[in-house]
Amino acid sequence: MGPDCGAASPTWTATATSSPASSSCATAPNALDVISRVKARIKQIEPGFPAGVKLVPIYDRSELIHKTIGTVKETIIEVLITVVLIILVFLWHFPSAAIPIVTMPVAVLLAFIPSA
Repeated sequence: MGPDCGAASPTWTATATSSPASSSCATAPNALDVISRVKARIKQIEPGFPAGVKLVPIYDRSELIHKTIGTVKETIIEVLITVVLIILVFLWHFPSAAIPIVTMPVAVLLAFIPSA
């Protein structure tokens, strides 16, 4: 933990036989990478737990992240199809429409290439 970690973390009331712990870093460069490393580390240390001690995850964001990535991919495909159809409807000539249809996605992709 430290200053880079987020303040919003799940809470769990500890009982006589349980103790809560959390790992929540808001500024991690890749949340899926952090989650997979935490899961791998848990598998490494679990055999060293005393008998009867079990680690139970309360909240795992990896499923949410995977669903969000899928939704973004679907939305991008829908937008591309819509733009292509609008270009075709307004130009009514496929050879003339081919130039903007090809250049628009290329321009968007080039916008994400970092400049040196």
